[in-house]
Amino acid sequence: MSTHDTNTTTTDTNGSAEWSPPDDYDWGEGTRQGRRILEDEDVDDAPEWWTDAYEMRMRFGIPAFDPDAHDHEVYPDTLIHEKPADEWTSSGGTNWLKVGEKGCGKSTDNLNWGIRLMDENDETVVWAASPHRSEWLPVRDYVTLWLPANASVDASWVYDATGREPEDVDDIADLVRDVRYYDDVLECAEAIQRHPNGTFNVVYPDPSFSGCEELTAASSRTGETLPFTPEWHAMGDEGGTPLTHWWVAYWLARVDEVTNRDWTSVIYDEFHHLFRSDTEQDAHRSYRKMVVWCEAFDDSRRARASWFGVIHRENKAHWMPREEFDVRIDMPDGTPNPRSGQARSIPQGFSTVPMYADIMSDRKVGRAIMYDQSEFSPYAWTDVKAGTESEDRKLVLELGEPDDADDDRGDDAEDGLQYDRGVWNRWQRNDKDRLYVSDPGDGYIDLTNGEVVERLESPSEALAFDGTEVVDGERVVWMEDLGRSERVVVARIPIPSIGLEGTPGLEDDDVDDDRGDDVDDADNTDRPAIVAADNSDRAELEDDRDDAETTLGSERPHGEGLDEDDLDVDDVESAAEVIRRG
Repeated sequence: MSTHDTNTTTTDTNGSAEWSPPDDYDWGEGTRQGRRILEDEDVDDAPEWWTDAYEMRMRFGIPAFDPDAHDHEVYPDTLIHEKPADEWTSSGGTNWLKVGEKGCGKSTDNLNWGIRLMDENDETVVWAASPHRSEWLPVRDYVTLWLPANASVDASWVYDATGREPEDVDDIADLVRDVRYYDDVLECAEAIQRHPNGTFNVVYPDPSFSGCEELTAASSRTGETLPFTPEWHAMGDEGGTPLTHWWVAYWLARVDEVTNRDWTSVIYDEFHHLFRSDTEQDAHRSYRKMVVWCEAFDDSRRARASWFGVIHRENKAHWMPREEFDVRIDMPDGTPNPRSGQARSIPQGFSTVPMYADIMSDRKVGRAIMYDQSEFSPYAWTDVKAGTESEDRKLVLELGEPDDADDDRGDDAEDGLQYDRGVWNRWQRNDKDRLYVSDPGDGYIDLTNGEVVERLESPSEALAFDGTEVVDGERVVWMEDLGRSERVVVARIPIPSIGLEGTPGLEDDDVDDDRGDDVDDADNTDRPAIVAADNSDRAELEDDRDDAETTLGSERPHGEGLDEDDLDVDDVESAAEVIRRG
């Protein structure tokens, strides 16, 4: 347990005496974690007892945890992490979902819980930050702030007082103990795990979603590339991917990918912003991402990962993730707690609750009950305030497009592919590589040969596909902005080789003058078709002619129609034969 005998100023944690760090250290500087982070030392010389968690408890008057103070084990079993379980029931990560209206002390209780996790488990706490919320500020002297390197970050103080203008923050590093930057979501998850244990990490999500699509493409849980579109890449009225979706990729990275499996807990306030009650399969694949998050949640225990969510009301979040939580917390918001005799009060995923009477309606802020389906435990928390922190302001971090953003949106530098992520999603699996039109559009292009396989239908009413053409070894895909009557390029797709008449994959030596006969010495095994088709589904010649005409027409520069006088029958026959051979 976290009971320490020290020679410090005082170990009184009842708030009646003031504690201060020894040896002229400032808050957060002299602890074991602080010295490693600030002095970059592999081995520090701080006393073993002097941890971040201990100093935070002394500073804020939080008593050492006493499991014997609880008549039932649901609270200590959820707090104390073991693998395998020796003293308590649960093995591995744990979870709870906290429910309470505004003003009932949820954020302060969250800070208490984070400090407890650090103190009992030497655990890495990840506070899921929101750009317009900063409830973590009371503990900022101990915070490592994780910011996305591929985004602009503008910080300002916003005041409650009417008429007072926001104030810019000149250097955000002056506000916290340490600031770290990450390039992509997997690097963020791995870097946090390499950070000293027993630390409080405030993580801001990346609006560029760097690495998120690649992570889902490689995951066995998804079977596809899930879309993550920055706001500045969005097209039409759809808008960019909600910033909260970054946490789905982080959770996937933490549970499945990182190799350092030290204890980690995510504390996520406003959990309903991640999965709202009306979550559906929209253009951002929100429903599919929710399913992936739930699947990772099922395996989080073995990965020593815990997730603690907070919502205002049960029905604000989707039923599916709510069913994943084994433990609930009922907060003192003036409403009755769930009761076994009131079926409608029992939370999603529970068949019953151990409380049969209302014991929470008249509770004051500072006390709550934690419960599962068999037992409950009342508990209290301490108000966490820093004397230097003003309560009439909040820190706002505006995360946006990086100042040096590349104009060629959606570039894949390795293969020269360029595409607009507001229109397309790339999918890769084994030897297949495709560019799918984002929902609710349809169709895709085979990136192995640059061919349109299924008819392209726009994902936005404001845009319409307007043909393709082969230029300098690339298939260029056009769309028309219907509101402005302007054409825009939405993809440039490298084609492996350009043969006769711009037909990709056909070299001059592979075709004779008639362009319809088979060539004896041609190797057709790997030859891509003009329009790739399923080998098991051969189109009739008449349909093939239509497809070939469409294909030949699309190869012409925009503005030139395909007149009967321009169309050579041999051209159509040749294209149709290539399609049929595909």
